Amino acid sequence: MKNAHERLGTVTFSKHTQNSSTNVSTHCDRYAINSDGYLQILSIFGNDAEVAAVHGAIMKANSLRMRFPEAKDRYASFEKDAVCYRSAIQLPNKKTKLRHIVAVSQNIIQNGSLGTVFCLSSRSDIVWNTLVHTLGLPAMPQWDQWIYQRLVNDEKITPLEGRGISMITIETTRDEMLRLIRLGVTSGDLSFPSTNKPLRFPRIPMREALEECESAFDSAALDAVSC
Repeated sequence: MKNAHERLGTVTFSKHTQNSSTNVSTHCDRYAINSDGYLQILSIFGNDAEVAAVHGAIMKANSLRMRFPEAKDRYASFEKDAVCYRSAIQLPNKKTKLRHIVAVSQNIIQNGSLGTVFCLSSRSDIVWNTLVHTLGLPAMPQWDQWIYQRLVNDEKITPLEGRGISMITIETTRDEMLRLIRLGVTSGDLSFPSTNKPLRFPRIPMREALEECESAFDSAALDAVSC
């Protein structure tokens, strides 16, 4: 992909004391920040030492600087108890592996339990699929556009600030969604199947949920990374 590496950003952790100074940067392909100014998701990759230093800063809720091309620097931190998932990336035609960490907030780990549902995409079918599985709703896949439009009209959907991801939050609870479903069924806008049978929602791969935000995290970008 042409110029893919130009969409990569960096995350920098800086700390200065009387006796020492730390300034460590690693590569970043996506992040999202909520309306309170806290990081909700952050994806970084690079050498062992740099990734380990930023990982430590994440776990201590230290402030990080996100820098992307053609964008203002953004400073933010996770709240306490962020969770990090680790993996390794094999570079094409190279023996060296990059360390990869995806950090997520406790808000996402406890998704839906505090009256807010996080979703990786603003696409109506993905939003509806996320709500149904997160809140345990009796529902039909075909209801997605009607439900989505009602949520938009009621200003329940808020996009998160970030790069490389179109994450949104939906301010709702299971009881509120059940009332909305009841309204749709009563009005005739929503209907259940005429026969009693299991309902299966389509499986939506993570890659598909993220595809509307063109990712810099591909082989062309990795070829240009100097680690």
